[in-house]
Amino acid sequence: MIFRSISVSMSGADRSRCWLGRVFAIMIVVILASVSTTQPAMAQTFIRDAEIEATIRGWAAPLLRAAGLSPRDVQIHIVQSNELNAFVAGGMRIFIYTGLLRRTKSPEEIIGVLAHEIGHIRGGHLARFKGEYDNASAKSILFTVLGVAAAIASGDPRVGLALGAFGQTAALKSLLKYSRTQESAADQAALNLLDATKQSASGLSSFLEVLGNQELLLPEQQDPYLRTHPISRERIDALQDHLKTSPYSNAPATPASLEAHALMIAKLEGFLAPIGKVLRDYPIGDSSTAALVARAVAYHRGNRIAEADRTVGELLAQNPGNPYAQELQGQIRFERGDNAGAIEAYAKAVKLAPDEPLIAISYARALVVDANQASLPKAVELLETAVAQDRDNGGAWRTLGTAYGRQGKLGKAALALAESEMRFDRPDLAFQQASRAQTILPKNSPAWLRAEDIRQGSERLILKREEQRSRR
Repeated sequence: MIFRSISVSMSGADRSRCWLGRVFAIMIVVILASVSTTQPAMAQTFIRDAEIEATIRGWAAPLLRAAGLSPRDVQIHIVQSNELNAFVAGGMRIFIYTGLLRRTKSPEEIIGVLAHEIGHIRGGHLARFKGEYDNASAKSILFTVLGVAAAIASGDPRVGLALGAFGQTAALKSLLKYSRTQESAADQAALNLLDATKQSASGLSSFLEVLGNQELLLPEQQDPYLRTHPISRERIDALQDHLKTSPYSNAPATPASLEAHALMIAKLEGFLAPIGKVLRDYPIGDSSTAALVARAVAYHRGNRIAEADRTVGELLAQNPGNPYAQELQGQIRFERGDNAGAIEAYAKAVKLAPDEPLIAISYARALVVDANQASLPKAVELLETAVAQDRDNGGAWRTLGTAYGRQGKLGKAALALAESEMRFDRPDLAFQQASRAQTILPKNSPAWLRAEDIRQGSERLILKREEQRSRR
């Protein structure tokens, strides 16, 4: 997993030194304010990974449709943290922690958590934010939740640093805390959704059993999920009663879900666990796809080049049609400074998964870094398609602006950079880039009008923030 601080001008040597500067496709460091003024700030990190996101979206989609929601309207964000937590905030956004994902034993447990969080959305429990939002503290907290979502895809750590100035973790937990009544209602909604999709509630039940065992711990020793989602014996009993009567209680997970879960855990462990632990948990004798992924990443992290290449070769031999295996090879090569090799691997991955914008963005980034000017049209084509699919990806907009600039299309470059700055939550810079674009683009053309929208929107944000500062 490579912590990604997007910079298309990064040299090969810099790329090989900063594997902790990239995570899968994109990772952003966001510094949240501390619980109290005497405690140090805590780093919260958000990751983007095409394979993991596709897996979670695939599990969430039938639940969302059963709840009468469009899967396209609900965004799922992955927080890199050892804490066991998940919550809904900032509209229809589900935040799920890697600590929770890594501690699950089956796909049913993750599906159960998703069903529960979707139950909160369906039940309108976020309406309580309206009352909390009326005080200044909650305003800053909610700004953090909303702003972090904008930073997740930006690829710029500076965004996180800026957003981190708002809100306090303790207040955030208070804002997100649901009542026991709401928790029971979300449980019931989850059970209905699981039945409607013919899935077992055993995963949700076992997950709450694990959390229920923590109730006797001191609050500071409990997992955050327990502190924001209060557990009661009645809730656990209700789930167990449901399992006795539901016709789907013994419905097994599909082989595809089991494999996807194993791959998710292997990838997360490979990128996040100590290298020695990864190699112990996934020893050389284990030739499963999940084990090969975990070892390949661990070898790469440890700069064991020959072993990483050999393991990726085995992975690709077993899974020649797997776009995510090709993507992993592309990432490893890119990080090592082998841009030509990365382009080759990413090209295969994109061919296998033409509708995965994160893979296309990685491919395009390698093409833009390439010194060959002939690579730019393909990069622009990929990026234009990707930002149409993932419009909030500020890093992709920035790379597109760089590609346009290298082509001499300065008006388009300025407009793309204005789009990027808006997603980085820097309205002053967005205003500058949009204004610059308007001096170059044909007046009243679609691109010029879009620049005008950004210019006016960024100006309103600037004025609003100035008013807020003057009232403090």
